[in-house]
Amino acid sequence: LDYIKALFKETLRLYPVAIGIIRQLTKSVDFKGLNIPKGTLCLYSWVTAMRSEKYWDNPDEFRPSRFLNEEKELINPQTNPFVYTPFGIGGRICSKF
Repeated sequence: LDYIKALFKETLRLYPVAIGIIRQLTKSVDFKGLNIPKGTLCLYSWVTAMRSEKYWDNPDEFRPSRFLNEEKELINPQTNPFVYTPFGIGGRICSKF
């Protein structure tokens, strides 16, 4: 059963339900020296995060084993909660398995 769950997790990592999440800034923000004005739409791309070499070895490779430990038990290989988010994050997260 854990391997089937790992298959689903890896499929959703490569092909998430949505490309990301869009939010509109409620106030102006200075981000790394760049002024982003109030009202700007910002996209957090789940596709980019879940295919980033910074967080995943061979990110474009379909490899369900990345979600299993040596005993073939299901694990979460990421400590950053924003890296694996196929269903969103926070108060508006969709239901998941």
